[in-house]
Amino acid sequence: MKFDATTAQGVNPEFAYGECRFQVEAAREKVSKKGQDMIELQLSVYDKNNVSASAFEYLLANAAWKIKDFCESVQIPFDIKNPDAELQAYMCEKKIGKCITAADEYNGQPKVSVKKFLRAQAANTQQAAVQAQAPMMDNAGLPFDDEIPFG
Repeated sequence: MKFDATTAQGVNPEFAYGECRFQVEAAREKVSKKGQDMIELQLSVYDKNNVSASAFEYLLANAAWKIKDFCESVQIPFDIKNPDAELQAYMCEKKIGKCITAADEYNGQPKVSVKKFLRAQAANTQQAAVQAQAPMMDNAGLPFDDEIPFG
């Protein structure tokens, strides 16, 4: 059996914290220790170098702001004016989004913690701004020359 020994400490030491992509691998409806309805998300998180890590995140019924951020990140419709909104675990599975991660610790072991889910349109807007600043290139990787000679 082959395996990645670097994960024995919980997080690959090459994992770069900060803005990352994530995919929800599993979602389960649970009840918190305080009796609140919640959804437990098991995430695969990918850094800017495509190094992966696992993370767990919890969406609690009394933390609507976090549910809103998650829904906006994975593009699940969220109506802030709906007092009877409902999110089911199956709606979260296999969804892809972006988040901000940080190093954390659980039972003395390092772990990846999601600090904030990023809105899909905000992430796309930032990417578009970076692309707009980059010079246009042709297929050969040279700066694009749109001057057409007439004459």
